[in-house]
Amino acid sequence: MPMTRGRVSFARVAIGGDAPRAINGDTLALLEAGVIGVGGTAVSQEIEAGWTAGDHVFDHSFAHEKNTFSAGGCGLLGLRIDTNRVPAEIKRALRAQHETAIAETHGGTLTRSGKREARELTEHAVLDELASGKHRKSAAVDLMWDAARGVVLSAAAGQGVIDALRAHWKATLDGSLMPESAGGVAWRLASARGDTRWLEDVRPGVFTPVPDGAASDRPDAPWCHAGGATDDWIGNEMLLWLWYSAEAGDGIAVTLDGGERVEAEIVFDGPIELECPWGVMGKVAIKAHEEGVAASRTAEAREAIRIGKQPRRAGLMISDGEQAWRLTLQADRWLISGCELPKDEADDELDPRELIEVRVERIRRLDALLMGLLDAFIQIRSGDGWSVVQPRIAEWARTGERPSRTMPPTAELAVSPLESGSSVSETAAVSS
Repeated sequence: MPMTRGRVSFARVAIGGDAPRAINGDTLALLEAGVIGVGGTAVSQEIEAGWTAGDHVFDHSFAHEKNTFSAGGCGLLGLRIDTNRVPAEIKRALRAQHETAIAETHGGTLTRSGKREARELTEHAVLDELASGKHRKSAAVDLMWDAARGVVLSAAAGQGVIDALRAHWKATLDGSLMPESAGGVAWRLASARGDTRWLEDVRPGVFTPVPDGAASDRPDAPWCHAGGATDDWIGNEMLLWLWYSAEAGDGIAVTLDGGERVEAEIVFDGPIELECPWGVMGKVAIKAHEEGVAASRTAEAREAIRIGKQPRRAGLMISDGEQAWRLTLQADRWLISGCELPKDEADDELDPRELIEVRVERIRRLDALLMGLLDAFIQIRSGDGWSVVQPRIAEWARTGERPSRTMPPTAELAVSPLESGSSVSETAAVSS
């Protein structure tokens, strides 16, 4: 599964309610009871979901040595989704056959009652087709259940997958799931500190002159309205701030789980996609220059931010001073894709179980780093520090010149726990 090898992609789904905060034998038993074919109905459903133990869609052998890590605080599993639909063309063919047969018994005429009979016979035939299983298609989605931190990381982010995951979780485990885009994460971080008032009133920032044709003097990030999460622009402004901080040479100090404090270094070293937050100048996708110039340093990227476009998706390298992750972040939807996890020479000496354990911890650490970065931005965005940072970002966008350091090293910003019962970031600062 991708969580155990190769590059990693995931969407963040928060756990609510009374779901277990540790994975034990009872939890594994609940997962086994939630596989497809256990406690089901005799009537075949068009869409069915069930847990798998991760190796393949028919793997129902849950065990501690295979599925639980971090002393039970985290687990790897899969969600099997079966789609069992009779294609529309076959339905039409079945109905045509029945109508023809009925018409022949009535001298070639299909009466109103004959049409009704053909429809009923077709419905029964469709049920037989479904029961045969020949139209069934199975797919599996890898999941990391970080029970200790109250989150599920899903390797697929499609709406159908998330809907199936939420429904099956509610049916088989205590609690509920809520997918988290940038706005949702921001609300949860602010709620943990009891400081959501600013989110209720805040609007997207203005960093450049209002373009011709704009309907308002402030952008409204139309891509956020399309998805229904109107606060997701916070992720785009965070990405703009990270871009500015990377060019200024700023590190961002965050405190991770367990009290460890690290200085995160950010490098924009991959493609970047920008879009007009006023919805009048379109979007642009920029790859690295053929001469090796990073996409973020190309003339196209400079011009895009000068006229007011904001980054939605960017290739980044994030380092905690000891390890580095390369990934693509779609900031508004809070989607991580193509992440290359850190590697160490000592990995070659690990057995398969130990290697997966190390990968699990590196994925969890990346999630914690990203949450810490957003938390640090939220504090600046909601506090007095924004009156210093915002004009500097605007000047950088206007001139394209390498910016100076954003804030003095003494600008400490208090951060409250991110998770119930745990703290991903207790203090953060923008350091020089």
